[in-house]
Amino acid sequence: MIKVIATDMDGTLLNEKHQLAQKTIDAILRAQAAGIVFVVVTGRSYMQAVEEFKGTQIYCDYIVGSGAEVRTWDGKLKSSIPLCREDCEMVYRTFTKSALFPQFASKHYEYVIGDKEKAETNLMCQMKDFFFSENMPDEEIRKNELYQKISQNRKILPNFLSLYQLGEPIYKVSVHSSNQNLLKEVQERLKINSNIAVTASFHTNIEITDARAQKGLVLAEYIQNLGYKMEEVMVLGDSMNDYSMLSMDFGATVAMQNSMAEVKRVAKYITKSNDEYGVAYAIEKVLEKFY
Repeated sequence: MIKVIATDMDGTLLNEKHQLAQKTIDAILRAQAAGIVFVVVTGRSYMQAVEEFKGTQIYCDYIVGSGAEVRTWDGKLKSSIPLCREDCEMVYRTFTKSALFPQFASKHYEYVIGDKEKAETNLMCQMKDFFFSENMPDEEIRKNELYQKISQNRKILPNFLSLYQLGEPIYKVSVHSSNQNLLKEVQERLKINSNIAVTASFHTNIEITDARAQKGLVLAEYIQNLGYKMEEVMVLGDSMNDYSMLSMDFGATVAMQNSMAEVKRVAKYITKSNDEYGVAYAIEKVLEKFY
C-alpha cells in the first residue's frame, strides 16, 4: 500500500511552462486528505521550490538541492549535507579550466563568480535552453517573471575566496553548456572524486553535490525516520538527478513519459508526460487502488 508520494518538480510535477496545474493541485490535496504523506524532492533551493506552492493549500516537507537539505513546509531545517570546501574548490577549478561558468547554490541565493556581463550572458543562455525559445528576444525574456525571479536570486562575487568568506554552506554546484560533448568529458573527470555525486537535470547541465546528498539516499532516510517502509513509497521523476530515486527499490518508481531514456529504463512504471498531468494521473491510480 502506498503511504508516501515523493516527486521531483521541473519536468515532473510542473508542466513545460514550469507551472503547477490546478488538476495536479487537486490530486495532491485528495491524496493528503486520504492520509498520504506528500513530499517534494527537487534540485531547486527551498526558496525556489516553496514559491510554486503559494496559494495552493498544499503543505509538505521539501528535500531540496538534490538532497542537500531537508526542510519542513515552513522552512525549518531538518538536516543538511553541504559540500566541503576542498571538494567545492576542486569542482570549481575543473569547471573553469574547461571554460564553464559554475553557479553555487546556498541556503537563500545562487552565487556566480565573475563580472556582471558574463553572468548575464550565461543566465540568458540557460533561460533559452531550459525555458524559452532560442529566437525569443533577450528583452522579452528579461520582462518574464521567471527570469526576474532567477535573476533576483543570483549574487555576483569577484573570486572563489569571497564565496567562503560569506560563511554560508554550499549545497550544490552546477554548470550549463550547449556543448554536450564537453559536459560528458568534464563529468568523467569529476567522477574520479568519490566524495561527490555527479548528475544532471537536463542534457545541457551538470550538477554536483556531496555524495551523500542524493535524492534516493536522502529520501530513504527521510521515510525511515517517519516510520514508513520502502515498499510504501511512490517516487516520480524525469531526469538523471532523479535516477538515484527511481533506481532504488521503492514500492512504485514512476518515470514521466517525457523522461530521459536512462530514467525510463530503471523505473517500474511510466506515467503520462508532465504536460498531460502525469503526476495527477499516477496519484489517481494510487487512490483508486488503495483508498
